[in-house]
Amino acid sequence: KSRCRNRQYFGANDSHRCDIAQLFLLPLLLRDNFCAMNRVFCLAVSLLMLVACSGAKSDISSPDGRTELHFELSEAGEAAYSLKFDGEEIVPLSRLGITTTDADFSEGLELVGIVNSSFDETWEPVWGQFAKIRNHYNSLTATLKNADGKELKVEMRLFDDGLGLRYTLLGEGSAAITAERTEFRMGGDYESHWIAGSDDDAEFDYMHTLLSEITPQTMQQSAGRGSGLVECGVSTPIAMKSSATGNHIAIHEAALWEYPGMILAWDNERCCFTSLLAGDEAVKSEVELPFSTPWRTIIVGDRAGALVESNLVLNLNEPC
Repeated sequence: KSRCRNRQYFGANDSHRCDIAQLFLLPLLLRDNFCAMNRVFCLAVSLLMLVACSGAKSDISSPDGRTELHFELSEAGEAAYSLKFDGEEIVPLSRLGITTTDADFSEGLELVGIVNSSFDETWEPVWGQFAKIRNHYNSLTATLKNADGKELKVEMRLFDDGLGLRYTLLGEGSAAITAERTEFRMGGDYESHWIAGSDDDAEFDYMHTLLSEITPQTMQQSAGRGSGLVECGVSTPIAMKSSATGNHIAIHEAALWEYPGMILAWDNERCCFTSLLAGDEAVKSEVELPFSTPWRTIIVGDRAGALVESNLVLNLNEPC
């Protein structure tokens, strides 16, 4: 296999990688003993029911154990996640969700089930700084149902160097996506390196400020103009550094194909970014179901170079 590299910093977002099928192996060691097999079958069914019906919380760690992911569904039916790296909560509890013209997956949700799995492969890129790239992650996939009975999958892949998450709208027919509600609450007033968010492809000057200093005024300094910008926000990638620990964080996206790019709206009071889909149209994207959105990525490392060396975005892109 080969993967496409991106034309942007931190990886490609105009090419994509195939979804990776999860492989499961059930050893049938007692196939000649009907009674024993029956007990194995009953136990398997019981375990599946436990996953589907237990509390709406789940936690996984990266293969090396340094990155920790928490997922939960609140009493109001809001899906949320948090992320830790080396013990630091770099993303406190942040809400998830997506809306279409006929379905709201931001609240009032029920948990259908959670599946945890692992994956490990090594592949060779077409070109780049590495001859071989390891694609190793633990994953959590939650299936949610809204009040109308429509289902959504939230898939999260946790790598040693960060997190990729995306939504899959289930069902048949088509859907008109109107908004995405992915939040990235930040664990502190981090140092940040960013450019102003806009609906066009203009390249602006990078600003180096604290997150609290992202304002319409500093956005205008970045863009050199005041028009065509979002009210208050940045384009991706945005790179950050925790002054408390020296950890580095970057937010970006992967597998962006025939879908609006992501802008990050900034709420200083909540210390929170929220994903916006570019464009001023009411309907952001018309898709055929089932449909998976691009990945939203959070890259982490204990030094700045780790962000550049990360293969997380490449691993989430589709094969060429």
